Amino acid sequence: MTLAETNGVTNPVARVVFFWSATTLNWRLDGSNPYAGLLAEALAEHRVRVEVRRSGNLGFVWKFPRPFDIVHFNWNPTFYEHPNPLLAVLRLLAFAAMLLVARLRGLRIVWTMHNVVPHEQIRASHGEVARRVVTTLANAVICHCEYAKSVLGRRFGRRWGVHVIPHGSFADAYPREATRAEARRSFDIPDDAFVYGFFGNIRAYKGVEQLIEEFGSLEGDRLRLLIAGALHPNYHGPLHTTEIADERVIAHLRHIADEEVQLVMAAVDVLVLPFLDTLTSGSAILALGHGTPLVLPRRGCLPELVGDGAAAVLYDPDDPGALRQALLDAQALDPEASVRAAGDVDAGLNWAGIARKTMAAYGLDGSSV
Repeated sequence: MTLAETNGVTNPVARVVFFWSATTLNWRLDGSNPYAGLLAEALAEHRVRVEVRRSGNLGFVWKFPRPFDIVHFNWNPTFYEHPNPLLAVLRLLAFAAMLLVARLRGLRIVWTMHNVVPHEQIRASHGEVARRVVTTLANAVICHCEYAKSVLGRRFGRRWGVHVIPHGSFADAYPREATRAEARRSFDIPDDAFVYGFFGNIRAYKGVEQLIEEFGSLEGDRLRLLIAGALHPNYHGPLHTTEIADERVIAHLRHIADEEVQLVMAAVDVLVLPFLDTLTSGSAILALGHGTPLVLPRRGCLPELVGDGAAAVLYDPDDPGALRQALLDAQALDPEASVRAAGDVDAGLNWAGIARKTMAAYGLDGSSV
């Protein structure tokens, strides 16, 4: 086992297996989402050993002595999904059985509900049942905001053992040294332009097509829209084939390397994330860590994340004209005040506090669920 796969803790007070979308905790090397690595680093301060795994295999629950004390799920469709309907049912039954064995053997099961359900599923009804299995058998469920906690209760009936823990800051995950002038030169953007941005993998639920359309309705030669992010493998929308006619749109539809992230954040005046469906957003967290204000829909955890201050312009996603008006309102933001407000929000997302709250979800602070 290499240190890239664990957080390197020896003589741990607890051992956690963390099911994540990547196989290592070192996002600096593999370009993965930093969340798992940053959480593992924070938990290491409490002598909690974290090992990350990607594949859906719970065979370790039979081992003696048991290799882990806590099973923490972040992404779990690999345990129960399969293109073949019969095999999908069998996989789900096996998954439920293994969770029961884990509980009987004294392992603590924790699930973080990043999304209510996965954004792309093979069968929605199957995924719904799988979510109910996890919410029923988990010792603790972590939600990133009070809204998510309420959804968990209404949709899955889970109201006990729920821990509200915010998504942690990405301020230290990437370099933040690029100047505005340097960043704009790299994208061939005029210094005096007002620049809207979108950052992240492009998927159907992120509303990028709507953003392009609404931006196109705005008048102004000095306006720019920078779109930076690769087309997700599950995205089958028009950006694959349709050329963007508006010359003010600068599209980099590719993977943005870690060292380029700072250029995107420094180049834009405001980051626009017009999600059609979401709970949390790593792109929003990333922007706040760079002091970049946001335009966000009032969806999921986003209103709780930014509050009512100058860090973001919030709009009603059910109002057809609201996104366009929010884009206009963003031009009136006070740059210094909005940058300061974004930093204030980010300061509340510190990993030290998140680690302490996660310890409580792990049952390591003397509390019981």
